[in-house]
Amino acid sequence: MDGSFILKLVRQSVGESIGKARNSVLERIMNESSPARIEPMQSVRISRGSRVKLECRASARPPPRISWYRDGRPVAEIALRRFRVQNYRRRSILVIRHARREDSATYECRAQGAIGPPAVTSANVSVVAPVATAPDTSILGAPCPMPDPASYCLNGGTCLFFELVQEQACKCPEGFNGQRCENKDVSNRSSMYHSYTCKLGLSTSYYC
Repeated sequence: MDGSFILKLVRQSVGESIGKARNSVLERIMNESSPARIEPMQSVRISRGSRVKLECRASARPPPRISWYRDGRPVAEIALRRFRVQNYRRRSILVIRHARREDSATYECRAQGAIGPPAVTSANVSVVAPVATAPDTSILGAPCPMPDPASYCLNGGTCLFFELVQEQACKCPEGFNGQRCENKDVSNRSSMYHSYTCKLGLSTSYYC
């Protein structure tokens, strides 16, 4: 028998064996694998300087490969130390420290399984200016609720209403004292502090 013919038969037999083995492996992978599934994320609104934490949960068999994107750009390409990704078997966490206005964007999580297309979810992050807290006027006092509060206190004093005790008092300028700042204080002209008229309030405590 021709040697070249025998070599051809051997190659054909080896090729068929390899093909069968490859098909067997692919079939096993298909049978033992499942496409990626992903849970939706929630959008967040946070104050500037705060910490943002986005968690992406996904499942597949075998566990999926998870990656993050910001406005379509891979987060891995964003060279910012404030960005940190923590990957686990079936979840991934994106942390943004000291959030800035420019961090406001759409963040996308993609989970790629062994088979099927990637599963995708996204969340909008809005970084806003911190909300200023209003002072407690019940303790610090608010402008007196009268048509002409400037007429109540004399010598340039400021009329303040204390909600806690439901009474008003005068904040006197330097050099004056009294209930309505009617008295001139000649004993402490160098004082740098404003004088207040103090009254006996609730629970035998004084307020000014």
